[in-house]
Amino acid sequence: VEFGDLRYVHRHDQECTPTSGDFLSEAALWTKWEHHGYLLADSNAVMLNLNAESFAQVVSSHEGSHASAVRFAKKFLHYLNLLAEPSDMLPAFGMDDYELSGTEELRHIAFISHFKLEAGTEATLIGQQLTSMVLDDPTHPGCELVVPIFVDSENLVDLRRLKDDILSSDNLILLLTPGLLSRPWCLVEIHTAVANGINIIPVRLDRPGANFKYPREDFYRSRSSSLSSEAWQMITHEGISADDLEDAIRHAFLPIALPFSPHKSASIRDAELRDILKDVSASEVDRAQMATAAF
Repeated sequence: VEFGDLRYVHRHDQECTPTSGDFLSEAALWTKWEHHGYLLADSNAVMLNLNAESFAQVVSSHEGSHASAVRFAKKFLHYLNLLAEPSDMLPAFGMDDYELSGTEELRHIAFISHFKLEAGTEATLIGQQLTSMVLDDPTHPGCELVVPIFVDSENLVDLRRLKDDILSSDNLILLLTPGLLSRPWCLVEIHTAVANGINIIPVRLDRPGANFKYPREDFYRSRSSSLSSEAWQMITHEGISADDLEDAIRHAFLPIALPFSPHKSASIRDAELRDILKDVSASEVDRAQMATAAF
């Protein structure tokens, strides 16, 4: 609305007065929309009209604006679905005015578990590039998350929250390096994921010095001596028995490991990361379908 004396009459005969700067039927930009009332002009008035189809075509032709529009649409439609009575006239709505929910903002599509001394650089690289891929795809379920890919060495503030961060993730990406199974926190991460049905994606690092030896029966037979007493104390303090840990490790290596080659060309790394991303299957895909009807 630019100016003029206008009255919006809801289908239940409820009236309100649009003023300069107000939007009418904005929902038509973001979803299939049926009008819920009519507009009357009591004097000459000027309004700016935006065609929803043209808007969608222009926005979707630019990658950055498309991603921002889809993020906005998700929040707008979530807000719209919470209304007791839909209306063509809604309060001014901005990206910072409404949050999907606290749990939504804290979710991750993947948690990268790794032994920092052996794979810290690769974990950071994988995390950054997977995050870019997710955010560049406005239809991806993780594009609206604050931290779609969680790297514990970067994002972990409190070790006590470690398990909570895993439980907030749909997948556990496990970077395979020689010392992985000697690290108590890595073992806690594996057990937490398996015990809670979180998808595990083993990733083999194809570079010198990162040759991971898959556990054989002799590894399980000597499990009591494979970890220090301090490590076992920490694991048992988390309520994990030796049998539970063995079951979790066996389960973690059922999937075939995917490769990542940090020293190969960018095109090869990109292809490998896209294969990893394909396996990162968000458990609540319907969140991504809340909006995009117009795109």
